[in-house]
Amino acid sequence: MRDVLAELWHPLGGVSITDLGAKRFLFRFYTPVDFERVWNGTPWLFNNHLLILHPLQHGEVPLLVPLIYVSEWVHIHDLKAGFFSESVARSLANFIGDYLDHDLTKVSTVESESYVRVRVRMDVRNPLKRRHRLVAPDGTSFFARFAYEHFQVFCFLCGRLGHTDTFCDLLLHHKKESLTPQWDPELKVVQRRYQRPTSSWLRFENLSLHSQAPASGGNSSFQNQLPSQVFLNSFLGALATDGENDFSAGSMETDCNGDKQDAGENDPLYKPDDGKKR
Repeated sequence: MRDVLAELWHPLGGVSITDLGAKRFLFRFYTPVDFERVWNGTPWLFNNHLLILHPLQHGEVPLLVPLIYVSEWVHIHDLKAGFFSESVARSLANFIGDYLDHDLTKVSTVESESYVRVRVRMDVRNPLKRRHRLVAPDGTSFFARFAYEHFQVFCFLCGRLGHTDTFCDLLLHHKKESLTPQWDPELKVVQRRYQRPTSSWLRFENLSLHSQAPASGGNSSFQNQLPSQVFLNSFLGALATDGENDFSAGSMETDCNGDKQDAGENDPLYKPDDGKKR
């Protein structure tokens, strides 16, 4: 994993990757530009699993920081004319998770080929949202369908990331034949990142995790700042230093289950504001 991620990121100042155990890794970057580029490029994949990253803050203990959030680009398909707008993109993004950004450049004159991209912060413990029903000005309703750019491993039975239906907790109480999958491969955007087997960007260092408390005097040295984590194979790790300051970014897990919820679509209908042309 070290060689693959280091070669994928190409950090100008190098990166050190420390296995903390418990499926967590500490990524230390040595320049702010490397840290910011990797963080802004999330989510990242390793063997099709999301790497859950969390930027470590001063005084945080890497093994105790909860790794539950990931940022993802989601495609919104099957929209009708009048729904390719920023307000609709924001509303649907907030249905999926928490809105971060949107991209309307994929909208063309051909409605069937057009879609909207939204960047969303998501809680990986929740089932993936599949679709959302919208109401057109004439009163008819239709479904907007979602597809996730980087989520490759998720369960077709419960809709959660990090495992497949073969290892779903639902099988502890139900026979697989009695369960109807509500999620399917259409939730995946077919897209891969190129990865190389070896890397010249790795740096090696002895890292002590015992002094988590900051030294008195307000000197936020690299040694006092511990890295953060990323999502299950979406960002669990930490970043490095810029000489004086530490930049951390994440750790990594594989299975995130939560309480049973809906099948990814049971929210109120959404319709554009009356009288506004979109």
